[in-house]
Amino acid sequence: MTSEQVHWNKFAMLAYLVKHLGSTGRLGKKAIQKYFYLLQDLKGISFGHNFCFYTYGPFSASLAADIDIASNFGIISVTYDEVENAYAISAGEKLDHFIQKGEQFLAENRSKIDDIIRNFGGKYAKDLELLATLVFVLKNRKGRSINNSGFVEKARQLKPQFSEEKVRNAIQELLAKKYFKRG
Repeated sequence: MTSEQVHWNKFAMLAYLVKHLGSTGRLGKKAIQKYFYLLQDLKGISFGHNFCFYTYGPFSASLAADIDIASNFGIISVTYDEVENAYAISAGEKLDHFIQKGEQFLAENRSKIDDIIRNFGGKYAKDLELLATLVFVLKNRKGRSINNSGFVEKARQLKPQFSEEKVRNAIQELLAKKYFKRG
């Protein structure tokens, strides 16, 4: 795949997510970061974005730049809500054009993409933050299995604002959806 096609594909992916999740009213910059991270780590769909752990969980500076570029290109519309202190992302005038440009890539990956949308779509950014953090913590442990020895504690060290019960419920959600197994 050429670098030009990767470029089209990442904007097509962003456009596809906005088309399918933008109407929920819960799609902002933080949520987009988490969806791309989950697509990369759980489904192996990567656009070369390197994620590090940051204040709100996994974050990619290059993806943040791509969101701004997509806004400037008219693929998406990004507005800031002062009351909510959050960004809202919705469809831009060129959204469908970019989906068409990446249609082959989207078709090849549709089942993986739709799985993430079905299982995580419409969640609040804060919930995505916790789920993506758990995936990040597990990724940095050996294997894809959860053993209780220290996993909840490690997650709570990174995200102390979440109760132990909330962390355990999120772990159960990931296990139930078969993204991980108990070790």
